[in-house]
Amino acid sequence: ALAFDGGNGQMTWTAIDTTNTFTWAAWFKPLASSEADAALFMTASCGIGIEYVSNNVLTLFNAGYQNANTTLTVDEWQHIAVVSTAGNATFYRNGVSDGTATGVVAINGTNMSSSTVAGCKLKGQVDDIWLFARALSTGDIAELINLATPVRKRMLLY
Repeated sequence: ALAFDGGNGQMTWTAIDTTNTFTWAAWFKPLASSEADAALFMTASCGIGIEYVSNNVLTLFNAGYQNANTTLTVDEWQHIAVVSTAGNATFYRNGVSDGTATGVVAINGTNMSSSTVAGCKLKGQVDDIWLFARALSTGDIAELINLATPVRKRMLLY
C-alpha cells in the first residue's frame, strides 16, 4: 500500500486524460485530519478530480464539490470507487452505491496527494488503484472488491 503522512509525499505520473466516462477505484484507509482537498486522482494544480475532503467524505471537484453520501470511517480499509458515464457519476463505498454527481468532466490526472499545492496533502494509505476508460457495472465493482476474476478491460492504470 502507498502511505501518505500529509507531508511532502506524493505519487505522480504522466497525465492520464479521462473522458467523462471512466471508473476510478481503490482500497483506501484514511487518517484523521487530511487537508481540505486531499488529492486521490487530480490535475497537477489540484483543480479537478477525485478528493477526500476534511469532513471525511469522498468528493468529485469540478466547478464545485459533489459529495458521496456516507462519511468514510477513519483508520479503516474501505473500497471506494467513482463511476462516470457521460458526465453522470455514482460513488461507491464497499460495493454499495453511495450518491451521485452530475456534470462530471474529463480529468487530466497527474497526481495523488501533493507536495507543492497547499490543501491537497493526503493522510492515509491507498492500495489496488484502478482506472478504466469505461464505466464499470456494480458487478464489476464487486469483482474488484472480491478479486474473483480480474476485470482488466481497457485498464489505464493500476
